[in-house]
Amino acid sequence: MPRLDHMTTQEVRDLPPELAVAVLPLGSTEQHGPHLPLGTDTLIVTAVVEAAITGLAGSRVVMLPPVAVGKSNEHLQFPGTLSLTGNTLAGVVTDTARCLAKHGFRKLVLVTGHGGNAPVLEAVCRDLRVELGFLAFVTSPIVSAVRSAAGFTADDIHAGDYETSLLLALRPELVKLDRLPTHNPAGPLLPWLGKAKFSWTIQDLSSHGFVGDPQAASAEKGRALLAGGVQWLGDFLKRVAETPH
Repeated sequence: MPRLDHMTTQEVRDLPPELAVAVLPLGSTEQHGPHLPLGTDTLIVTAVVEAAITGLAGSRVVMLPPVAVGKSNEHLQFPGTLSLTGNTLAGVVTDTARCLAKHGFRKLVLVTGHGGNAPVLEAVCRDLRVELGFLAFVTSPIVSAVRSAAGFTADDIHAGDYETSLLLALRPELVKLDRLPTHNPAGPLLPWLGKAKFSWTIQDLSSHGFVGDPQAASAEKGRALLAGGVQWLGDFLKRVAETPH
């Protein structure tokens, strides 16, 4: 699996970069309820990107080092959460793209495992197109897999059924099964979820830091979601690689 930080500078030069697709996984370091690790989003998105690229034998798709801290200020009241401002996250991605452009890359796929990153990344992509001529995309393959899977509720958005299932499949030793919550009093703004885009912190949706039903999670569900996300992303990256710049 081609990963930039595992390659030599000569290997990058020989790629050639102008025909390659650079893939940047972006996660978060934020609370995920009482039972999942702070690095949940980063663990998931990195695993999906690695598996998808590994399945593209002979392709010119290169994974960049993951960004493990995102825009997570909605979770800051919970200990351990780290957050960048939107401007800082945009700057990290923009500076990375400028370096890639200097070395000949012209295609960039931003794969986010954290929903709070998406609005910033969408704006950055447009700027990269204007400033650098990049063909740039933002995608979230696990969200796409969840939407096409049966059995997940619309309000299962954070540390609930699907994220707990994914961690049970990927890193079961990090899931605190003895702390799986059984009750989660709804916050005052939870009824608005899915009806409109609005500003919220996690306390507005849940006093315990999760939204969804982790009790319904299983490793079997997680493996199915991973397979779906990997397949979706692999197909997407193949199309990007074949798209003329």
